[in-house]
Amino acid sequence: MRLAVKDLVDVAGYPTAAGNPHLLAASGIKNKTAPLVQLLLDAGAQFVGKTNTDELAYSLIGGNMHFGMPVNPAHPELIPGGPLLAPL
Repeated sequence: MRLAVKDLVDVAGYPTAAGNPHLLAASGIKNKTAPLVQLLLDAGAQFVGKTNTDELAYSLIGGNMHFGMPVNPAHPELIPGGPLLAPL
């Protein structure tokens, strides 16, 4: 089981920025992992990285003016946050 963690949740060894460059600069590297993520890791999940998010988790579409919109890996023609046919 592979696990990607949204950039709203702390993972030891990584910053948490909520899709915002100012929070990224101020975040520092976290020394603790969020309890739910730790439970998944303890159950055998393999952490593969942190995912981009809308700035401050503002919407469901997935766009981020600072870091770009991530690609939907299952359907690259669709936005990552919903069923629209193209990124907004």
